[in-house]
Amino acid sequence: VLEEAYRTGLQVGDQIYCAYALVHTGLLLFAAGRPLAEQEEKLNTFLGFFEKDDVQGPDLALFPVRDAVRALRGERRDFDEAGYRERLRQAELPFVEHVYLLHKLQVACRLDGDYREGLRLAEEAKRFSQYSTGMLHLSAQNFLESLSVIELCRESEPEERQRFASVLQKNQKLLGSWAEHCPENFRHKFVFIEVKRRLLEPLEELDAGEIFDALEEALDLARRNNFVHDVALIAEHAGEFCLRLGRQRFATTYFRELFQAAQAWGADALLERVAERRPEYATTMRNRRQDEISSDSSSGSAALDLATILKASQTMSGEIVLDQLL
Repeated sequence: VLEEAYRTGLQVGDQIYCAYALVHTGLLLFAAGRPLAEQEEKLNTFLGFFEKDDVQGPDLALFPVRDAVRALRGERRDFDEAGYRERLRQAELPFVEHVYLLHKLQVACRLDGDYREGLRLAEEAKRFSQYSTGMLHLSAQNFLESLSVIELCRESEPEERQRFASVLQKNQKLLGSWAEHCPENFRHKFVFIEVKRRLLEPLEELDAGEIFDALEEALDLARRNNFVHDVALIAEHAGEFCLRLGRQRFATTYFRELFQAAQAWGADALLERVAERRPEYATTMRNRRQDEISSDSSSGSAALDLATILKASQTMSGEIVLDQLL
């Protein structure tokens, strides 16, 4: 549909209409976890269209997306962030400001593991979230803010932990609603955050069997719906949990899945970061070949299910009733 919108804009000579079709295509590709090489190729094409036709404004939304893609791929980043921020200030485009902050948030949490920075970015992004209502990329703000506050809880003072608990409760209530109405896009995120919340309890109070069942549910949902980037994220945290329990063989299985998913996504920088942190698993990960990636993970390159995307957007914007979802 977005491709048709672009073609229609070309036919009638409406460059701005074309531009917004390209912007939302670029945002959906990242939110859906499509292969990063494919994303970068398309983003370069889209930005080339903007430059060729001198379309100003919409192009600002795609520069931070491309920078995030390049960061995850481990490529040279030539993003002039200071110059970009000045253009953004002059343009006064709050939707683009939101996109910019969300994709910095993605890099902070998925690649750098810097959850203090992730929380800062998520809190700043909230000032502009109304401009992304109903759009799939908005879910990253909820999901990654929740993950950030959970990761920061152990090192926080009681007063800050109480604030984090309030943020988490509010976020999970909203994410749970999205998951109920559109499980294809949101159920795995909701289940994973619930597991992470439980892991704040002392290990001796946890039922390891229930935790592993929930982790497998989250992973299975992410695999089945082709969110390969979320498979990588969940598998990494599952592997770290196994190490806390002293179950190295289980950890090896999860880190292998992390490698497979990250390789399918094309996130070479993520692989290097995990290898540096967990060198004991580096040989296993690096020896896995591309053709050993499971069909579930590699199928992330399949065409986007537009019906699912639209269903998610309607769910998030609150413009749908349950009967319409069934």
